Amino acid sequence: MTTFTRDLFVRFYDISAQLLLPKSPGNPLSDDFPNYLSHLTIQFQDLLRDSIFMDSIAAPPQSLVIQSVHLAPEALECAVVLNSGDVVVYYSSTNDDPQPSATKQVDAAIIKLDHIRLPHSRFQPFFMLSAQRGPIETCAMSEIGRSSVLHLVPPPLTLFAGFLAVSYQDGSFMVVDMRGPAVIFLGESGKDKHQPHKSHRLSLGKLGSPTHDNIKAMAWTISPIQGGQLHIFYHIRARLNSTRL
Repeated sequence: MTTFTRDLFVRFYDISAQLLLPKSPGNPLSDDFPNYLSHLTIQFQDLLRDSIFMDSIAAPPQSLVIQSVHLAPEALECAVVLNSGDVVVYYSSTNDDPQPSATKQVDAAIIKLDHIRLPHSRFQPFFMLSAQRGPIETCAMSEIGRSSVLHLVPPPLTLFAGFLAVSYQDGSFMVVDMRGPAVIFLGESGKDKHQPHKSHRLSLGKLGSPTHDNIKAMAWTISPIQGGQLHIFYHIRARLNSTRL
């Protein structure tokens, strides 16, 4: 279970049924339920002390509110959507993980945050998607853990193998490949003509008007094609008046 508060904390709780099982006859309930997982706590105060984050965010820090939290449980990657229209992506760090590689920033909309190290949390900041497109309508992360992509992603396997999809209230829609990270798809509303960094975008046309055809819900899935030798990543998005694949 995930909760978030107005003071910009994200907290995680274990609500597994086994917590309700007695460990001994005389001790029917020995664990807290829900059980607070303090080592997974995300607190934005750490980011508010970083100059790169503060220079990039699309709203004054005192007005920031967490809008939603999206978790990929297998990969343990987390996307936190802010009311400013920004999305901060965290990854799960372990002692065996190498440090994220220092790659050149190729997207103006992507702000790398992996220089920030948080000793108190397993979740570490990776990047922020700051597209400057106004409020976010919905967000979806692909559930692609490292164990599930060994046969899909050529070696060397990076820490981040998933995809992030974000739709905005102006009708636009973006997909981020977290292996870069890089924006690999940009669909625009009828009014918005801005297309930064065309060189690595798949331009598949406009996605409708901002008032009648907004994307309201999204989901990712992986499915093999005939023969089972190749897996295809599908992204399903539901609009106000229709559903598209």
